[in-house]
Amino acid sequence: MAFAPARPQPAAFRTTGIIHRRRKEGLLRLALASVAAMVLSPIAGGWLCVGWLAGYFILQGLDAWVFRAIPSRTGGKVATLQRAACWLSLITNAAWFSSLTIPLWLVGGLPGGVCASILLIGTCTYAMINSTGSTTVMALSNGPHFLYLLATPVYLALNGVSPAPVIASAVVVSIFLIFMLAVWTRMSRAHDSEKR
Repeated sequence: MAFAPARPQPAAFRTTGIIHRRRKEGLLRLALASVAAMVLSPIAGGWLCVGWLAGYFILQGLDAWVFRAIPSRTGGKVATLQRAACWLSLITNAAWFSSLTIPLWLVGGLPGGVCASILLIGTCTYAMINSTGSTTVMALSNGPHFLYLLATPVYLALNGVSPAPVIASAVVVSIFLIFMLAVWTRMSRAHDSEKR
């Protein structure tokens, strides 16, 4: 008996699945943010990290509230205003989380910059894995991380680093971002193939 190949998953269904997976990992994100604030507070400043963490907790609460009514099945419809609120929540959360890299660079200098870069690489990887299959979620949840990472050469120049390492860092960051996009594309294709 022959079986007809399954149709590719609609983009709306893939995005809905990603959103529900994101909701389940809320406590993990809060735990990671708490550890980051605690570990990085000697570099960026204790009160600044406390304020940053409090802001992140508030945003995560808003995130859970915004995404609470997203249907769990592809048949459910999402209103345009609700969809816009979801997208705004994704990009705001990402931008806020990565904003901790600013004081790391400005207050911590080059050692703080190393910590900032590692933090951004980790958040980029996490966001990439959790956005597999949805271009929209990938762009919104990883876009801010990419922008903060692209600022690395600027911070190096502000810290008095000579032009050669600054240029090298710009090239390395660009290669990393291209690599991330290539891996995300392959993961998304593999995910779709597995579903089919």
